[in-house]
Amino acid sequence: MLIQFIGYGLHRDIILLLRFLALIVILFMAYQVIKKIKDTSIFSTTSGFAIFLITQALFHFFIALPDLSYEVVPSFIYYAIINIIFLIGMFSFIFFTELDHFLHHLNQDTKKFSFPLSLFTLVGGILIGILSFFQIISIIFLFLFIVIPTIIATKMFLDPYKNFEIIKRSKVRELFFTGLSLAGLSNFLIINLFFSEFGYWTTYLLNTLLIILGGLLMTWTWSKLPGLSELEWMLKLERIFIIHLESSKLMFHYDFQVLNEKESIVPIEGDLVSSVIGGINIILREVLASNGNIKEINHGNKKILFSHGTATACVLITTGHSGEFEYRLKMFHLSFEKQFGGDALNQWKGDLKIFDRAVSLINKFFS
Repeated sequence: MLIQFIGYGLHRDIILLLRFLALIVILFMAYQVIKKIKDTSIFSTTSGFAIFLITQALFHFFIALPDLSYEVVPSFIYYAIINIIFLIGMFSFIFFTELDHFLHHLNQDTKKFSFPLSLFTLVGGILIGILSFFQIISIIFLFLFIVIPTIIATKMFLDPYKNFEIIKRSKVRELFFTGLSLAGLSNFLIINLFFSEFGYWTTYLLNTLLIILGGLLMTWTWSKLPGLSELEWMLKLERIFIIHLESSKLMFHYDFQVLNEKESIVPIEGDLVSSVIGGINIILREVLASNGNIKEINHGNKKILFSHGTATACVLITTGHSGEFEYRLKMFHLSFEKQFGGDALNQWKGDLKIFDRAVSLINKFFS
């Protein structure tokens, strides 16, 4: 009996320690997300995600500590309160995502004050909250009113980034959904079915580890996403080229957005582009009778920016204007020539493989 009591106390202390650790880790992640609000807007998905993390931290901490509450409030009230905290977090994420989409992404002519996911989740949350007072947990209701709207809201938030090659390469969307799945799975572990199948302590141990791992994945990927101010100019980026000045040959090119078949712009043959650009330079030099080089060309809604170095020219094609472009293009070009040897590029023999590493410079200056 004494050994069993000591064992119970040890298990309880370990769970308490893990819960405190999870609370600290998740609140720290929430703090990191809150700091990013200044780069977006207080009425953005970032605010909803911060509320989601805070409520998740409180929910997962107090769900494992019912013994501490029974002397203060009845168990059914205790569980109802912490379930409401959980629902507030999920609703906040969904509502702020729809609000963000409404304020910043919808076309002005098509805006409607409509928040279907939020209304659906609110109605479902009230129903789940009422059932929780009777200690009834419906898996079907949780999937229908919480999980599915959360997945849709997450997709709504991530969709503006789906064409960014930088985002695609870093697997941000996939990793965020993985973290969301792990965090969601941690919630479903704390139902009676898993307690009876795996045992009380094992279930809470897995629950704690999953919420920490899922939260870390979600927060890390969130930090990789650009804010609203960055998104505005990033959406205008199309292509960048590095051209060898002596031969007018294409050395490196990068497409910023991978568009679908209907949206895709006509692909440009690299050697043709470099030859045309070289010809434009020669013509304008003669017309303007100057020793300078082209800095900028406007063609319809397209803007072509030029940066000239020791051995190469860098060309950035965008739709529209942003004050970010000229500075970032210049810094990228300077770093490119420094990394691959400015003067040494004059003796370039046509090997394109050596410039594959320039993608890291794209990630540095254009994300």
